[in-house]
Amino acid sequence: MALIGKKLKVSAKIAAEKDEYLIECFQDNGVITSLIEDRYEIIAGRKGTGKTAIAKYLQKRHKDYGVDYADRLTLSDFYGVDWDYDTLTADSLVKLLMVRTAQKLLDHGMLNEKGESFWTDYLSSHGLQNVTSFNDWYVKAKKLIESKSAALGVTGVAKGDLRHSDEIVYEKQLFDESASTLANRLTESVSKDKKILIIIDDITDHLDHSKSQVIKGLEQIKLVLHSLSGYNSKFAEDDTDLTFICTIRDDLWEFIEGSNENKLKHNCLWLKWNEENFCKLLIRRLPHFTANQDSALQDPISSIKTVFPDDVFEKVFQEKNIDKKEVKTYKTTFYAYVQLVSFNRPRDFLRLCYALQNRLSATKPLEVSHIVAAEREYEMYFVNELKDELSIFSKRFNLDIKNIILLFKSLSEKSSVSYTEFRQIIAKDMKASHGNVQKVISFLWHYSLIGYRLEGSFARFKHNSPTEVDYELPVEKELKNYYFLLHRGVFWKLTGQVD
Repeated sequence: MALIGKKLKVSAKIAAEKDEYLIECFQDNGVITSLIEDRYEIIAGRKGTGKTAIAKYLQKRHKDYGVDYADRLTLSDFYGVDWDYDTLTADSLVKLLMVRTAQKLLDHGMLNEKGESFWTDYLSSHGLQNVTSFNDWYVKAKKLIESKSAALGVTGVAKGDLRHSDEIVYEKQLFDESASTLANRLTESVSKDKKILIIIDDITDHLDHSKSQVIKGLEQIKLVLHSLSGYNSKFAEDDTDLTFICTIRDDLWEFIEGSNENKLKHNCLWLKWNEENFCKLLIRRLPHFTANQDSALQDPISSIKTVFPDDVFEKVFQEKNIDKKEVKTYKTTFYAYVQLVSFNRPRDFLRLCYALQNRLSATKPLEVSHIVAAEREYEMYFVNELKDELSIFSKRFNLDIKNIILLFKSLSEKSSVSYTEFRQIIAKDMKASHGNVQKVISFLWHYSLIGYRLEGSFARFKHNSPTEVDYELPVEKELKNYYFLLHRGVFWKLTGQVD
């Protein structure tokens, strides 16, 4: 076990934006070149598959791709504690994005002389010249308004330099200008010889602040996507090489009404994460491959399968009563273990490796108890991530997370269930209507929470399809021939084998 005992290139700060090895070990797969050359406007992928990693990588290495400036913004910057969500329209969000973009471009010398003059004056008159958090700015502005309005008998939102309260002018809106006016100003202001990318990551943060129906939030997201796409077209027509790119969870497309037939999907780069990608990430992060990384990456799956030892992990699988047919497709039990306990996403892999590295030793014998202890740490992350990812799904179908957990518990009582049993459990435990049962099955498959198999055959999960095959859920009439089983990581948690 000496290999495993060596320090893995992982960080305690697992989130992509805090990963200290992001630049060194970033797995591109040609995604960034395609993003820039094909002028995609949206990056879609499952939670944890690297959308934020791409945004952060471009921030650091944009010049390697012929880009003069790239930055990452989040809608979270624009939510103050006193925002009235119902009146915070998509147009308001776009205006805030335009202003924040102008701040960034001004600070980094991306504007022409006329643009510098305009935006310096504009930001100063709105008290935004040094603002990095719109949340804080809004709270300060509101306090100033309340104190002034009490004396003057007027109401509104401040338009003035917050450092000089005597100069405040009262207006009815946050900014008088429309989003299109601000976009025109950007077009006039950006230097024509500059190539600029502004990545809005993650636009679905908008739903985290929703106090209303999730459908309304999804509609606003669609409007923001449409607006930014329109402004991108306008920039191109005016020979301004400025592009807004949004990252979005891929499952939301099915919830955004009408999105399947419009140009949004056409302008979307879809992130895929399969076995080959997973192996390449392992190779880039394991010190074992430092001297021969390039050659190992030529055939990543074979390279990985010839390395990992099996002794301890064989015992783990025995304790968990794992069918050998589930393991044999992988050649080593450690590799199979990582596949079965996680979703194969980069974030899951990093979190699991961090849990393991604190317990694996190159000098002392490795015991099964060390792996079990790592699982206890990992499953806390695993379950919380799962609940977070399913929150929008549950709201969309008016389902309680507790009912989803009930479904998982029912599935964990058997090694697998037939299609008929599965539909009955969904209707009972999730209280899903007859018309929604098939939709629920499709989404559970999308999240890799369920797998399907013919009796006696290897279980197929969406996340662990081999490189030459993309597993898809069969059509409904074919599903009647299959059995369904719960994702192993969830199964181990619910059956108490981790605790």
